[in-house]
Amino acid sequence: MKRLFALIAFVIVGALLVSCADDIYLEGQDSLAGKYSGTYSIDKNSVVQEQNILWKFTDQTWTMKIDLDNMNPDFCICECYGRYSIEDRVRLEVVVGDNPNGELCVACNSSLSPSGMFDLSRPKDSVVLKQVFGEDGNSHRRTITLSPVANGTTE
Repeated sequence: MKRLFALIAFVIVGALLVSCADDIYLEGQDSLAGKYSGTYSIDKNSVVQEQNILWKFTDQTWTMKIDLDNMNPDFCICECYGRYSIEDRVRLEVVVGDNPNGELCVACNSSLSPSGMFDLSRPKDSVVLKQVFGEDGNSHRRTITLSPVANGTTE
């Protein structure tokens, strides 16, 4: 009987050691850090407004500028920067948004700045952020589509 208990104890201890030998490490989301060009669009009631943008992610911050070489003068957004975090989704927080000296358009609309929770997809090297938000009982969509650019071209 002592041998049976010793054998059972040995099997249990051995099973615990084997099962704990390989710790499981969950890797976090890949960093978004880099310089990108792309588009920022807002779809309200099937009317899509789009602006060409230059975007930069660092480890904790982001910057969005209007691509002046390809600017859409009919959609005035504020150039802005802020902080971000990646959890199950990407949270963008605007710290400052402005229109320096009115040079980009007559008046930017800060309510159009990208903020809140966005779904993230990473097709190839690109970054796509999508958000559905409500206004006046309607669902609208913000989409940021970014492709990496060569170093130094978004400064």
